[in-house]
Amino acid sequence: KGTKKHPRLKRLETMIAFVEGDLSREDIHLEVDQSHNDKTAGHSNMQASLFDLLDSYSSEQLDQVSTNIENTKECKNKYSKPSKKGKGGPKGKALFKGLELSDSQQGLLDELHRARKEGKENPHKGFRSEQKESLEGFIAGDLSRKDIDKMFKEKSEERLESRHERADLMMNFLETLSEEQKDTFVVNAEEVQMKTKEKREEHRQHSEKE
Repeated sequence: KGTKKHPRLKRLETMIAFVEGDLSREDIHLEVDQSHNDKTAGHSNMQASLFDLLDSYSSEQLDQVSTNIENTKECKNKYSKPSKKGKGGPKGKALFKGLELSDSQQGLLDELHRARKEGKENPHKGFRSEQKESLEGFIAGDLSRKDIDKMFKEKSEERLESRHERADLMMNFLETLSEEQKDTFVVNAEEVQMKTKEKREEHRQHSEKE
């Protein structure tokens, strides 16, 4: 069984395939659906197992879980690092170097950057944050499992819609590229792929030494 592909590498691979005509809009939206469904199924199973466990806990054990959550929050607030947002240029700048974009192309790219920034929540982090809120509500008796399942489904649908919108924005931009721009973009994307793989390998080797 192969290792799971990093989201950035998967995204670069998809963009190259679209530019080279190997993937259509429909193909990419199907990929978005598949990826979302796989993640959602995993999260749903995890959530069900968690609440099955909580159902078996005594009131004293639930109180301890609640205390642990509060302690985790305090620890996170105390030791969290300052945000680095606002430093440097827009992420992904290396992808678009040398493209000599027209004003309309730059406008589409800016729109894509804004959409990615607004929906920047990592799906896993977003899920963990929501899970913690659900957990607190469940322990306090404010939320039932039915309430939590409904909230999970609504949030999941919102994420899927947002991912489809960002995919369309990406393709709207890529479709405007001339043949020369496409060639440059593919070269850039392949360079970013290589650097990303190198960084991941360095990180893996560093982790193994520790």
